[in-house]
Amino acid sequence: MSRFMISAIDLFAGAGGLSLGLQMAGIEIVAAVEADQHCASTLALHLPYASIYDDDIRHVDLSIYRRKVELVIGGPPCQPFSSGGLRASSSDARDMMPYFLKAIEEIQPQAFLMENVRGLIVGQRSYYFNSLIIEFQNLGYQVNWKVLNAADYGVPQKRLRLFMVGMKEKSFVFPEPTHGKDKKSPHVAVKKVLPQEQIGKSNTAKITYAKRPDLRPSPYHGQLFNGGGRPINLEEPSPTILASAGGNKTHFIDKLNLVPPYHSYLLNGGEPKTGVLPGARRLTVEESALIQTFPKDTIFIGPRTSQYTQVGNAVPPRLGLILGERILKQIKEEDIPENGLSTLCQKTTVQQFSLFSPLNSQMPKSKQTDNNRNIYVERAVNSALKRIDDFISGEELENLPSQNYRRACDKVLRDRSASARVAGLFLVFYRLEDKDWDLSKVPKGVRGKYGDKRLSNELTKRCLTLHGNITAFGENLGWKGDVDQVDLSTESHFKDWTKAVLGANEDEQRLMADYFASRFAQSRIVLDPLPPIGENILTFAKSKQLFSRVLGLQSNGYIQQFLIAALLFEFRQFQGIEVITHHPNASDTYDNSAGDIEEKKEGILLRAYEVTMRPDWQNRISDFRNKMDKFGLLKYTIIASGINKDSHWSVPAQMALTLDEYGRDIAIIDIEDVVNFLAAELSSEQLRKAINHTYDYLTNPRLCGRQDFIDAYHEAVDQWLDQAVDNRTQN
Repeated sequence: MSRFMISAIDLFAGAGGLSLGLQMAGIEIVAAVEADQHCASTLALHLPYASIYDDDIRHVDLSIYRRKVELVIGGPPCQPFSSGGLRASSSDARDMMPYFLKAIEEIQPQAFLMENVRGLIVGQRSYYFNSLIIEFQNLGYQVNWKVLNAADYGVPQKRLRLFMVGMKEKSFVFPEPTHGKDKKSPHVAVKKVLPQEQIGKSNTAKITYAKRPDLRPSPYHGQLFNGGGRPINLEEPSPTILASAGGNKTHFIDKLNLVPPYHSYLLNGGEPKTGVLPGARRLTVEESALIQTFPKDTIFIGPRTSQYTQVGNAVPPRLGLILGERILKQIKEEDIPENGLSTLCQKTTVQQFSLFSPLNSQMPKSKQTDNNRNIYVERAVNSALKRIDDFISGEELENLPSQNYRRACDKVLRDRSASARVAGLFLVFYRLEDKDWDLSKVPKGVRGKYGDKRLSNELTKRCLTLHGNITAFGENLGWKGDVDQVDLSTESHFKDWTKAVLGANEDEQRLMADYFASRFAQSRIVLDPLPPIGENILTFAKSKQLFSRVLGLQSNGYIQQFLIAALLFEFRQFQGIEVITHHPNASDTYDNSAGDIEEKKEGILLRAYEVTMRPDWQNRISDFRNKMDKFGLLKYTIIASGINKDSHWSVPAQMALTLDEYGRDIAIIDIEDVVNFLAAELSSEQLRKAINHTYDYLTNPRLCGRQDFIDAYHEAVDQWLDQAVDNRTQN
């Protein structure tokens, strides 16, 4: 039913870089704790199905997750241990280590993963580190730690961080480096991930010459310029992206390549220069995020300074992916031989001693909040929404429940009370989560922002008409006050369903849950932006006007990709070719799709397309060549904007010379040419269907669901339609 194999909770989650990587590995993040409001808002975008606690961890009751999740992850604030911090260790009030430890004690997961700066193991701070290990061992965990360089795992950044993994009844084995000298792949250079042209809002902090330069053998080290930002050598991984970036601590790109000759000039005794380094510019938030391996077009909420901090504090998602895959294998008992241990991997056994008071004594009692919360309620809501979205996205119901069970479900689904229908959806998924639930009782914690209100609000966002206009089904059904007095087995809405579920095994219960979810998904209303209109309105010339509007919309390429996919869908369907499009952020190194759009026939991949409104494809042509080899493609098509206006790519001879070195048949074509060709080939009815199909893609929460893009597209179509109708009337 789900691609996720285990679940996890993320503490001190930041912007969710580690969570994103673990989810790519197949680990479901069911909850995240983050006190910073901007980070919490970003998390809500990155983890739409997780419960987000935007509060200080000391005020969050984590006991509801006790033995309910297999993994706890987190990066407790590291200021006390950073080389750039106060180095006060446990005496620093910002030390959140005791609360991470307390969370492990409360939740009792099978494993935990903690990330921190390597300063935690240096000098006298190592005593504190050892005391931490003792505490984790006392809780029953075998602890291993290792300092990892993100560049050794395919991240285009030199980033050294300490990772500690604790597991019950087994010893964790860290994955071996995959990139670098004598490895299968070289380190990934910055130029491999950054487009040639700047993306994102400019950073206006100037790059000025230092009065007293600190010379090192490399021009990219030392301090030749004021501030903590360093020049980036595009031919190698970047220096560590800093959480303090935003001003002059932001690394910069030397566009005119003046740094190496200036370094040589200083080495030969030249006097330091003054003023601004010509042609240099700071990294933007978006570029910093790409170097951190966040998927392209990732959104960060808050002021730019906060966005820089969120990016700089994050664990690179790619590194999270690699660690997540290894943790998942070992939790699922795919043991790795002990001789696979790297010499850098420390299997730590520490004698019982401590230079500090026991950590537990440093922990004030947590403020108990939300005592009525029930983890099974939250997981049931998440599971129901996940399955509904699966069916909205096109998944088909494989099997129906047996006749008696189906009829019991239908009775609830056809109930005159919309509240009863939504409650039935919730209860059938709750049954799968809480195996000990007495079906005659209303589950504790069903009411409120984590239960009935959240479920109903999310159904409303998806335009699901089966539930009507409901905000809180628990209250509407009278589930308030002493709900122990409510007996579902005798209520007219649920007595037949309760009886049926009691007699069903778990497989049958899952079929019932899927049946509920699919019926809700089928009730989704998407009002077509373009109603039936006459052929004289949707002519080639007038459709070209509309498409010109659409191609000009600012949407990070979402709208444009879906328009191409919809037009291709109509063009190919009579040839028996299936056209598949993906989330615009999914066609990257973590995704197994061949491109933004794929064409298949009888399951065999025929063609793949990259659709982009940005110039980054120019730096990624070798990536497309690799995709051709990986998927056995004879041709790869890049559909980009501005090709016809580009002085290089618009000249066939120059394009041929540029592409010859890649040794593959790569086609590069202007997006306007593609749209015009398809508009000329399709009938007016096919064009109308494609316009509406584009809207379907945009409103699909699995592909987009961005309301700003949906509104922009709808407005563009409405304005065009008004003009087209007015012109027809005047003529």
